[in-house]
Amino acid sequence: MTNRPKQARPASEPIRSPSAARLRGYAHEINNYLTAILTNVGVARLDSAEGSPLHTTLQEIEDAALQACKITQRLLAGVTAGEENPVPAATAPAKGATARQRGKVLIMDDETRVRTGTGKMLQHLGYEVAYAADGEEALALYEQAAAVGQPFDVVLMDLTIANGRSGEETIQALIAIDPEVRAIASSGYFSNPDDFDYASLGFKGMIAKPYRMDELRRVLQEVLSA
Repeated sequence: MTNRPKQARPASEPIRSPSAARLRGYAHEINNYLTAILTNVGVARLDSAEGSPLHTTLQEIEDAALQACKITQRLLAGVTAGEENPVPAATAPAKGATARQRGKVLIMDDETRVRTGTGKMLQHLGYEVAYAADGEEALALYEQAAAVGQPFDVVLMDLTIANGRSGEETIQALIAIDPEVRAIASSGYFSNPDDFDYASLGFKGMIAKPYRMDELRRVLQEVLSA
């Protein structure tokens, strides 16, 4: 019996469920890892001397992570094999010192590496940071801070929490506590962030994972200045 070669998937054949759902889950996990890479590398790059071998190496790592991000975006969009899915070009990274910001930010994310990486980035920007692993912890910290007269200026929260109250549930609870709460939705599931109606859920802004320092700084400034 002769073994016939496997037929290649036609370029026009789409990725179908249940494989598509599994790929979305993989892409989400990869985006969490990429967020941890980009946040930590971004801070380290700004702390290194521009033009030094270390600075160049960190820039190459950041560029590679951004290319990987394009792949996860294609997976999330369910792109057909061989089809090009336009991805917004990354802006050039900021050079030199980063302008210091002020404010108190609560980060809610169930991934430790994402929380700490984002926290380092925010601290580098000048923000005071606190961390919550889920919605219950975020609500407790938010109420405690308000009770002692040191409220949070903004909450950056992941929409998907594996074992706990999700971002969508938590924002409703926060609004019940403080109708003026300023919260930013974050997720590694966004294939097209422009299609996510964050305002209808009560969020003041949104940011897709993985993100860079310039993107995070811009969103925070927009929300805090609104």
